[in-house]
Amino acid sequence: MGNTTMDDITWVTDPWGHTTRIIHVPCGASRCNMYDSRKSTSRTGSSPSSAQSDDGHDQEIIEYNNGLTLINHFLPPEAYHVLLETIKEDFRELEETKRREQSTIPQNHDTINPSITPKNSQPKAKPKLRRQAIHYGPKYDYTTNHACPNSIPNPTYIQNLIERIKPHIRGLDINQATIQYYPPGSGIPPHIDTHSCFEDEILSFSLGAGVNMGFQRGDWGTREKMFAPRRCAAISTSTSNSDVAQNTSGSNGNATGQTTHSSTPSTSPKPSEPSTYHEIHLPPNSLCIMSNEIRYAWTHGIRSRATDDGIKRGDRYSITFRKVDFEGVCACQYGVWCDSQQGKSKD
Repeated sequence: MGNTTMDDITWVTDPWGHTTRIIHVPCGASRCNMYDSRKSTSRTGSSPSSAQSDDGHDQEIIEYNNGLTLINHFLPPEAYHVLLETIKEDFRELEETKRREQSTIPQNHDTINPSITPKNSQPKAKPKLRRQAIHYGPKYDYTTNHACPNSIPNPTYIQNLIERIKPHIRGLDINQATIQYYPPGSGIPPHIDTHSCFEDEILSFSLGAGVNMGFQRGDWGTREKMFAPRRCAAISTSTSNSDVAQNTSGSNGNATGQTTHSSTPSTSPKPSEPSTYHEIHLPPNSLCIMSNEIRYAWTHGIRSRATDDGIKRGDRYSITFRKVDFEGVCACQYGVWCDSQQGKSKD
């Protein structure tokens, strides 16, 4: 059992000390075919073989003492651009679906009370752009930082990217992917992903515009937020994942054969301890891997602001990968923030 008091935790010395190395990734057939051939042909006009024409590329790997790894230039340039266009098309299709649904509602029609049509109604202000997400595999719950069942499997182009990632992770069997779109200026509140249902490594692949991600060492305030009543997800362990997905598909909108999506408001996380708050720039075509201390005991988030270090933000996309285990039990050394260890004394 891990440490359940702050005083018992042994923090990494010099958490942001790091080493940097360059590796050459050969362009083998299995590694360069990064995307579904149907999508690459219909959406970009290029064939999969065009991404296999070079002799490979170099990756820059930065490894921090606290368990954070950043891999720059993760994909060959052409494969990266094909993946970016594929994801953009997914969100265009999502917006078109939403537009068609909204077009069926009469103008000035009260959707709460359809019998009321207001007179002299003024046009509503343009809504603030929000972060949007498409979920494959178990769906991430932004209220509880937990997961809920979802029957939609990873598409081929996502599974191909996972194959690329495997050499950089310790046997993690990824079964969840969350694709997100961040409009310029948007962010995500600081949080620690729930320990029990997500295994050690959390990964985020960045596309489009770069952004600064902020990291903050956890404290008692972090713990209080994590275990507030609304954060406590009630997940039944007596029913299999597939059974729950079938029984709850009507309530969470996850119909078979459809991509699930959600829109969540962005708020601005404010660091409470400047001495431990630290930002890392995530450039496009980079893979961020969080493990050990940085995964279990530090919050991560993106502040809502127009610029990072004086550089104006643009449209950003990310793919977050996790291994979800609904029956998981965590025995980490950071029990203060571990849901499996609450109310238990350390051995």
